[in-house]
Amino acid sequence: MGSKKARLFNELRTRFLESGDAEALKRAQALLDEQQNMPRGDRERLFGWLEGSGKKILVEAEALLTESSKLSGLDGQKMSKSYGNAIGLREDADSVTKKIRTMPTDPARVKRSDPGTPEKCPVWSMHVVYSDAARKTGCRRAAPPRESAASSASSR
Repeated sequence: MGSKKARLFNELRTRFLESGDAEALKRAQALLDEQQNMPRGDRERLFGWLEGSGKKILVEAEALLTESSKLSGLDGQKMSKSYGNAIGLREDADSVTKKIRTMPTDPARVKRSDPGTPEKCPVWSMHVVYSDAARKTGCRRAAPPRESAASSASSR
């Protein structure tokens, strides 16, 4: 469909959707029918879009962010392979554990007994995404998470 016909098609669609002009709908459908080089799937999508009931052809992109939209790297900077501070998606569990244990934590926390401020800790962004509530509160209190009775009984 050329640019002039596409513009006419949009105008006819707008007239139909805004004022219910049945004649505009018929003209737009006829315009689609006369398109010979258009694949069948595209034609069906355009018919659905014309009536306002089908799938959108070009959906506007939306941001898909979580609470922690960015994970910091192993050294607290942006995670990047070129910086050498990345954790690969397909790395084995032992390698990931070793890398995370070497990450720096809260710089103001000198002793293990000092309470932490998670917002300053590079590991915190990973806790937000992957850890449970007990581990997150342990970070603030400077204490390891309490085990539940079920998990301690199963480890015996």
